[in-house]
Amino acid sequence: MARLGFHHPRLVTTGRTLPLLGVAVVLTAFSACNGGGTDADGSGGMGGSSGGSDSGGSGGTTIDTSPHTYAATDERIQYVGRFDAIEPERLVYSAPLSQITIRFRGTGVTALLEDEYRYNQRRNFYDVVLDGELHSKLHVPERLATEVLVVEGLSPGDHDLTLIKRNEADNGKGMFSGFTVAGTLIDPAPLPERKLAFIGDSITAGSGAEADDGTDQCTENAFFEQENGWGQPYHNANASYAAVAGRLLEAQVHITAVSGIGLLRNYTSVYDVRTMPQVYDLIFVERDRSGANPPNGDDGGYGLGGGGEGGMGGAGSYFDTDPRWIWDTERFVPDAVVVALGTNDFSPGDTLPLGSRPNMDVDAWTDAYVRFVDRLKGYYPSAHVFALQSPMLGDGWPDSEDTFRSDQWAGIQAVVSHYADLGDDTVHALPGEKFAGSGCGTHPSSAQHAEIGEAVATAIRGALGW
Repeated sequence: MARLGFHHPRLVTTGRTLPLLGVAVVLTAFSACNGGGTDADGSGGMGGSSGGSDSGGSGGTTIDTSPHTYAATDERIQYVGRFDAIEPERLVYSAPLSQITIRFRGTGVTALLEDEYRYNQRRNFYDVVLDGELHSKLHVPERLATEVLVVEGLSPGDHDLTLIKRNEADNGKGMFSGFTVAGTLIDPAPLPERKLAFIGDSITAGSGAEADDGTDQCTENAFFEQENGWGQPYHNANASYAAVAGRLLEAQVHITAVSGIGLLRNYTSVYDVRTMPQVYDLIFVERDRSGANPPNGDDGGYGLGGGGEGGMGGAGSYFDTDPRWIWDTERFVPDAVVVALGTNDFSPGDTLPLGSRPNMDVDAWTDAYVRFVDRLKGYYPSAHVFALQSPMLGDGWPDSEDTFRSDQWAGIQAVVSHYADLGDDTVHALPGEKFAGSGCGTHPSSAQHAEIGEAVATAIRGALGW
């Protein structure tokens, strides 16, 4: 099988310092596996003959740069996000900012990756971070491709590599089966002790962060065509305020975010009315479109029609509460949780097919917020909770009498007051500046996310004494 890689001339970025985020879950329960120097198809794969010069902390010894294949269950591979083994040695994930990290001694890496290609129209993009710098952006070039060239031709020595899923859960799942290394895996660096969780919508997922609003990039589909697109190549959770705050605080980061989702109601009621509290406990939180016709009438062959067995190794539906798809919250216990919900509850929303919807009831939203925080505190009793004000909500739009921004802030303050009255000072209101978002769809741009991330990091640092 040919090794496949992708380096679009508009997308490759090199030389920008980008410290690695920590990882949330290290799957140490699995046994290590070394493929003994061949690719999955027995071709020998990437890499040259053994030997080569020594560098990068190799201690002056000869470096073996012959190919070695390592299964996804190898204990030296680290993970962040909600990963699950749908099949033995094949991990599936969809959360934005899902990360796969290794340290290796050698000259290059091929990843054994597949992509859901959801509805035949969506694909996931990854940031490649090499030795602490953003190296490139890649995706799986076809649905059934399993060998994707990540880096090659490096100076023989020790290197750190992280693949970071840029796109949100609704863009589809990735499947990871391991790495072929032109060299050998070595023990990774220790993980940061600090842990942060971020819960939100398209803002937290970094939607449209890398393109200017109104440009052709914002209408590109995942195949870089100017049709039926929404700027998928330019969404980037790794540029979101959550990722920025995590880097500033040197903390592990876990994002749970879905575009259009709300706390009490979503932006649209056309399909999947489940809100964040209803999906938070699931491994795969993306929208279920089984009640609507997928684009081109195709579910991509991955069992997305809901119900029954089929798709992705006979996994069945990912959109029910089957125990196989329940996330074990003990696998990642954060020191702080940032909740960034309300933009889709209070906004005018997508009124089809029901016509205009009433304004959100602030008291009802506040009650729902308290119930959700109570649940989070049950999972993470020592964590501080930060209720973040939306940077996209405003007053006086679309009607002059609209008070969406003020209403959300009143609800947040009421939530904090509720806990203060109980003597609990670990729930915080986190005000945010209203941005005229310059990213796609008026979402915050990467630069605006950086500002939000700095403010969030400052608030967390002050409350937790970091």
